[in-house]
Amino acid sequence: MGVRSQYYILNHIDSLQGAIVEIGCGRGEGSTDFFAGLVVGCKQFNHYAVDFDPEAYGVAKRYADVISNSHAYMLTGEEFLSSVFSTLNEKICYAYLDNFDYNYDPNNPPWWVQGQIQRYKEFDIDMTNENSEKAHLTQAQLIVPYAADCCIVHLDDTFLQNDRWHGKGATAVPWLIDNNWKIVYSYSNTVALSNF
Repeated sequence: MGVRSQYYILNHIDSLQGAIVEIGCGRGEGSTDFFAGLVVGCKQFNHYAVDFDPEAYGVAKRYADVISNSHAYMLTGEEFLSSVFSTLNEKICYAYLDNFDYNYDPNNPPWWVQGQIQRYKEFDIDMTNENSEKAHLTQAQLIVPYAADCCIVHLDDTFLQNDRWHGKGATAVPWLIDNNWKIVYSYSNTVALSNF
């Protein structure tokens, strides 16, 4: 996760209305806590926190149990967008994509990345950078049809280097740009694009 990059939503809070979709929940250290807190008593938003890992889902579920407009789903982002969100008759105003961790040093991954790779294997998921990029591209493609008139797609662990996008959003960012989305924020390996 970027340096509290999810706070970027506050720059546009008055222009947004609809669903905040968070794919890749925090483990009690950031984004899920922030978004669940943001929607408390705020009728203009519903918060959907999505993660395939029961540990991360558990964090989101604790909020969903006490906040009426916060909801938790134990699915991949692609499964949620295609089979659940498509049935909700809502529009997405903010999508925060921070799932499917990215390995910055594939030839020599640090111990904690090795642990993540093993954790993903428990769910029959191969944690490779190529699979991360593919997941984020698919999610972006599934979000666009449900985008509100004012919508922001925010991708973590994504950065521009030598005129080429890298990280989780390496393929999603160019696809969004090709579909008339524009970059509105880029800082410290995180990027946000809007359709307005």
